[in-house]
Amino acid sequence: MFKELKHNGIRLIGASDGFDSDRRGAKMEPGMRGIMNETYLDDLADKTHRGLEGQFLRGFHVGGHLFGYRSEPVFEADGRTDAHGERSIAGYRIRIEEGEVEVVRRIYDLYAHEHLSVNEIVRRLNAESVAWPGANTGFAAVRKGWAHSLVVNLLDSEKYAGHWVWNRRRWFKDSRSGKRRYVERPESEWTRKEIAELALIGPDTWCAARARRAEQRAKYPHFASVVQPGGVLRGPVRHLLSGLLICGTCGGAVTIVGGQKKQTADGMVDYRTYGCTNRFRKGREFCTNGKTTSLRKLESAVIGGLQHALLHPQARERFIQRFRTRVADELRRREPELKLAKVSREQASLKAELDRLIALYAAGTGEPGSVQRAVAQREARLAELHSQAEALRGLSKSADLLPHASVIKAYLDDLSGTLLESDRQRARTMLERHVGKITLTAKNDGPRPYYVASGRFDFGRLDESHKRQGVAGAGFEPATFGL
Repeated sequence: MFKELKHNGIRLIGASDGFDSDRRGAKMEPGMRGIMNETYLDDLADKTHRGLEGQFLRGFHVGGHLFGYRSEPVFEADGRTDAHGERSIAGYRIRIEEGEVEVVRRIYDLYAHEHLSVNEIVRRLNAESVAWPGANTGFAAVRKGWAHSLVVNLLDSEKYAGHWVWNRRRWFKDSRSGKRRYVERPESEWTRKEIAELALIGPDTWCAARARRAEQRAKYPHFASVVQPGGVLRGPVRHLLSGLLICGTCGGAVTIVGGQKKQTADGMVDYRTYGCTNRFRKGREFCTNGKTTSLRKLESAVIGGLQHALLHPQARERFIQRFRTRVADELRRREPELKLAKVSREQASLKAELDRLIALYAAGTGEPGSVQRAVAQREARLAELHSQAEALRGLSKSADLLPHASVIKAYLDDLSGTLLESDRQRARTMLERHVGKITLTAKNDGPRPYYVASGRFDFGRLDESHKRQGVAGAGFEPATFGL
């Protein structure tokens, strides 16, 4: 028995269910087998999608978890059982989780009516030890309380107003990262359903919250991250040290937590400050480090420390030494001796052929013009092999491969100079490669608290009373210069 399949408009003939053509000895081309497998998976995905749509239209839950709700099974009305003797489940229906409803309503009230910011709401919930979504799951040790993103997701969910939407996104697995991603479907493909009995937020509070969310997005557009296809947050780097700073107290990220740019008589001045994200967003229960530092001061310390380290004679000597080490490692990996041996064998073979040709020419055997052309070809090839052999012998001397001092100086000057240019994306890439993570540790052993910046480079104290001179650490790597 065979059945007809279609794939991208092409008619295919494949084995039907219950008939395995491979087991019967029939031969099938690998390409055809792949097309049939892909066709089967596409057909299975379509059937699953139609089944989920039918469940949604029947009022059943089709997956996902939202704080304030739980799903419970709905058994078949006729009492039928499955293969294991258990009652068959027709689907899962959403119900309101009373223990979480008040938390959701309180968040909306604080945001819409009391006009608290998201960060203020997060800090208040954590200070009162309010259970957060996932507190009883395996993610509890990682998330550690309410976070900015959790509150934002609750405020942006239409389900709390009774507006349920299905088929908004198409999910897939990223073959490179192995993570689930999604793309937004056209709004014309969405399936909407109003379920008033599941609404947790009243119309007035919902409209007030939506209006404030729109106002905040318009006021702070740079905080509205754009989701690119695949559900990945992407965008240009806005700050030189973005993603590189770590709090030495809690191990969390250090990010911009306050301040703004202001117009002065001397032009636009940046007064933004860095601080521990856990402290300023989640509260002091998660981190005791309340110290902030100026963005200008921190960037100046990093750039100044790098310039000092890169231009210091000892740093350059260390750079050259590590470069030589890298070259030696690369030479061992390439095994030039094997290549040289191969070239030597070919040289010996060509020399033997030349000896025979010269002997033929001397004996007057063979056509003289043909013999002369053959000799010329082999001599040309020998000259090429001689050049190759000289190059391979030179590979054993790493010092000969070291670029001129002016080349190294140009590279190091470019590295330090780029940090001062407007190309923040390139400068950020260089910092990530050569500097890596920078740990900011708060100290209180003086009249005023200060930060100590450390990592591959020791940037020292970040205050006005101490010079900030970076010292190259063990992690500073030279450029590969094409290797």
